[in-house]
Amino acid sequence: MISRHNTHKRITQHLLIGLLILMTLAGAVACSSAPQTTGRTLTNGVPHEYVIGAGDVLEILVWKNETLSRTVTVRPDGKISLPLINDVQAAGLTPMELRETIVAELKKFKDVPEVSVIITDAKSRVAYLMGQVVRPGAYPLGPNATVIQMIAQAGGFTPFADRNGIIVIRRATKDAKEQRIQVSYRAILDGQNTKGDIALQAGDTIIVP
Repeated sequence: MISRHNTHKRITQHLLIGLLILMTLAGAVACSSAPQTTGRTLTNGVPHEYVIGAGDVLEILVWKNETLSRTVTVRPDGKISLPLINDVQAAGLTPMELRETIVAELKKFKDVPEVSVIITDAKSRVAYLMGQVVRPGAYPLGPNATVIQMIAQAGGFTPFADRNGIIVIRRATKDAKEQRIQVSYRAILDGQNTKGDIALQAGDTIIVP
């Protein structure tokens, strides 16, 4: 009876050990397969894929060096000024690309500096709304913002608005001329693609006659 009891006890112990090993392996697999989100967004929620533009406010942090750390605004020429390295092109770069540029410049003066670039105010990501809306002005662009969403943010149309004569003026770039895009509110309500709602880009001006 003692021998059988000891045998049963050893078997139980082996089963428990095996179960613990399986649980450990399962946990390791779960951790390795979990999506990695670290580094995808900045501390204020602005994605690293965001392209810096003129007017954006940036916080440049150099680890253990308050003298080189700065809060700067991107100038109309697209550049920022920093100690030691002077003017640096910022507009057109992502925060990670600007960080790499600053690190490369600072390496000339100090060993492998630790640098962070944080967008504290994304002022370049705005569109402008003019004409017959309740609250015309500049509005920040959210993800996939459209003309109708922007008009809704502005409180909607006034009673005198020509809802089918909306124009979006898209500023010229190096590769394209200025565009004038007609938007028909009726077409949007009817679910038509032609002259329907469009996704906005930074710097677009919406005119509601």
